[in-house]
Amino acid sequence: HAEFVNVDKCLVSKKPKNISDVEAATILYAGLTAFSGIFVSAPFDGYPAALLGRSSGKGKRVLVLGASGGVGHLAVQILRAEGADVIATCSEDAKSLVEQLGVTKIIDYNSNECSAQLMSESPYDLILDCAGQGAEYANAFRWKFANYVTFKSPLLKNLDDKGLIFGGLESARALISSNIPALSSGGAIKWGYFLPLPNGIQYLKELVEKEQLRPIIDSQFSYKDLPKAYEKVAAGHLRGKVAIDYNN
Repeated sequence: HAEFVNVDKCLVSKKPKNISDVEAATILYAGLTAFSGIFVSAPFDGYPAALLGRSSGKGKRVLVLGASGGVGHLAVQILRAEGADVIATCSEDAKSLVEQLGVTKIIDYNSNECSAQLMSESPYDLILDCAGQGAEYANAFRWKFANYVTFKSPLLKNLDDKGLIFGGLESARALISSNIPALSSGGAIKWGYFLPLPNGIQYLKELVEKEQLRPIIDSQFSYKDLPKAYEKVAAGHLRGKVAIDYNN
């Protein structure tokens, strides 16, 4: 939350005119996380297409876990803009919000029928875990998927706890061990991260300008109330992003 930061000029872009400063501030971190998970960790058309720009989701079937959250609600809009058929999970009280994002098939994760519905809707070209379920969730059901991407990765913790070499080895072991049972589904489990990509920034900007992407702000706090904002995030069950307004 520094007032001034140094960034490479390739990571700076003018704000789209059709959104406010606060709305713009909520897009990049979560938006680039969603972008990297969709187009880098699990490109629909393989890595050659991804290296040339991005791969289209047209005609692809995608399950978004946690579709009403900060990353999830932007991921849904990106996927819909790409023409993907999106199935989403959220709680019952977030259903109307997710419907507004263009999702027609919504599964209540609190429902007793949730697991049965998740399996019946497969196979999926991509399962995007924006709910922090982790790699183990990919092996919790008898479903088919090509790629399962989770943003809950042990990599950074392992590197902090065990150093670069041993932390890296531990992370590789964890990823391989989680993929072994996933082989029966014919899919791969992968980790997704926030990546500051210039083409991702431009892509998000274009979607905003075309009104295909709009951030949802769950709540807004002044800078002096920063601890309350963290408490809000820690409590979970967010509807979009929590924003900090430095001007108030």
